[in-house]
Amino acid sequence: ALEIIASTGDLPRALQAFEAMEQELHAFCALLVASGQAKQPQATKVILNEAIQRFGHEALLYQKGVLSLWTAGAPKDALKLIEVARQRGIRVDPLMCEAAIYSYVVLNRKPAMLQPWVEEAYETLNEEPKTEAVSAMARALARADDWQTALKLVDYLRDCGARADA
Repeated sequence: ALEIIASTGDLPRALQAFEAMEQELHAFCALLVASGQAKQPQATKVILNEAIQRFGHEALLYQKGVLSLWTAGAPKDALKLIEVARQRGIRVDPLMCEAAIYSYVVLNRKPAMLQPWVEEAYETLNEEPKTEAVSAMARALARADDWQTALKLVDYLRDCGARADA
């Protein structure tokens, strides 16, 4: 229920639902999503800091934090959080990479500068080739002007019988 409320961006309702349930890792992740949808980057930072204090430096928290900051319209903060995650040994996954590339585009920076992040995210596809991740990576590669690799991923999705939304 919290995830459904979170996806609407109704942060006050999401906070109410959050307080009424056991405050475990996935509840914090849903709350991060709600803060991003509500365009509240400061709330995202507060929630993320609290979650890190409780659960440590979990990759899932950083992923949701990056996506929430990006969704909230804070691309610089999203990029800073990716750097912090990498310093903590957390690899950039396809969803984080997509947010990074879109952030660079919004900030009028060249996505080609993100090539190490793109390569790192691409490597994670071999470990966990989920449709959402493969689609995100294809969109990220296309945005970074690596059309050849992006099209290979779209073909891979088609071969697997998945719908390519990239």
